[in-house]
Amino acid sequence: MRLTISLKLFLGLTLVCLTVVTTQALVTRWNFNRGLLAYVEEKEQGMVTRIVTELAAGYAREEGWQSLRDEPRLWSELLRRHSDRSPAGRLDDRRAGRPLPPEGPRGRPPPRARPLAGDPLLLNRRFALLDANGQLMVGESPDPAARRVSIQVDDGVVGYVSVSPMRSFEDPESQRFAEQQGRSLLLSAVAALLLAALASAILARQFNKPIRALVDAARAMTDGDFNARVAIRGGDELALLAADVNMLAETLERNRQTQRRWVTDIAHELRTPLAVLKGELEAIEDGIRAYNVDTIASLRTELDRLIALVGELHTLTLAEEDGPEQQMSVVDLAQVLAQALQRSSHRLAEAGITLEADLPVQGWAVKGNADQLMQVFLNIIENVVRYVDAPGTLWIKSERGARELSLVFSDSGPGVPDEALGRLFDRLYRVDRSRNRETGGSGLGLAICKSIVERHQGQISAGHAEQGGLQIRLTLPLSAS
Repeated sequence: MRLTISLKLFLGLTLVCLTVVTTQALVTRWNFNRGLLAYVEEKEQGMVTRIVTELAAGYAREEGWQSLRDEPRLWSELLRRHSDRSPAGRLDDRRAGRPLPPEGPRGRPPPRARPLAGDPLLLNRRFALLDANGQLMVGESPDPAARRVSIQVDDGVVGYVSVSPMRSFEDPESQRFAEQQGRSLLLSAVAALLLAALASAILARQFNKPIRALVDAARAMTDGDFNARVAIRGGDELALLAADVNMLAETLERNRQTQRRWVTDIAHELRTPLAVLKGELEAIEDGIRAYNVDTIASLRTELDRLIALVGELHTLTLAEEDGPEQQMSVVDLAQVLAQALQRSSHRLAEAGITLEADLPVQGWAVKGNADQLMQVFLNIIENVVRYVDAPGTLWIKSERGARELSLVFSDSGPGVPDEALGRLFDRLYRVDRSRNRETGGSGLGLAICKSIVERHQGQISAGHAEQGGLQIRLTLPLSAS
């Protein structure tokens, strides 16, 4: 049989309940017996005091123990009278007006008292009368663990009452009572165990429902159904897990759609230069175009565009992969930006774009990869070169906070529509009005920037510049060292 989680939970809870109920039953029974014996011993304290008082008075009146030695029934009556707390007279009252029997010969064995009928406390077996020397006079031989209570007359000890400890109840009535209590305790334990098993089954079933729903959702996602969702009930750990599974399903569905769109866009981007190359070659084969320098230049242009696209795809793939941790180090971002501007100064001048930047010489320490950060700056500047109308201007300013640094790149335009701002960092996205394959790039430059910046735990966003063009804000955390 397969042990499911619900079955394991049911068996575990039932076993725990069985252990608790069994332990509780045993402890209760032991404590009941122990408590009852302690209660009896406490009650016996007063009874022993009364017996000792009456024996002392009888000894003083009769000047000896001979009456109890010769008539053991008096001892039994004494025990019964004080155990029942009956209003019968005392020992000396019962013998008032009767002559004392003659004292028998010394040294004979003391006679046994007749047992008491219905004696649940076993008084005749546990109580005994000893003389001043500790010799048994009436009753049974005391237990070695028996305690002795002295009987004093005129400041002298004339005897002892020996009380053996009560270890159990052996009379039929006491045994029937104990058996009745045992049966009641057993029935209570069985009833508690059944209720605990029922509660365990209900609890296991309640736990199994959300787990079953999670398993079904996971299997559906394994089969490719990312629309599967788990109902969230409550706020416990299973509800949090259900929310995470739903978020995972949404992420997988979004990634699948992005992957499909990504593959479609790549195919579309590759199809255009390949179609141009194929058309040029077919035209040469058919004799429509002559195989000359202009034809070779046209073929090389399309080939260069194809190579550039493949190179940018490779760069984007590398930017999205987690490289070794040792590639990250503390770098001076101001120095990296200065080198990027120096390398791009010729391109800016050719495009008729003026650079206005007020940047510090040093002091922008961030943890990152200098080559990748250089790629970010070069891509942003190249984006300005390609899409800003000449004559134009590029403004660069910095905003330093306590734990982060922001660089703001603003150009003179043209601007970008509001609906396009949120998609500028998507792969292969171009603004229809100004970004095309002839004047623009592949649409991967800003996507590469976003991947690199996010890998550096930073943020990059697009907005409208005050000068009317596009504004790119780049924020990176400063290094503590």
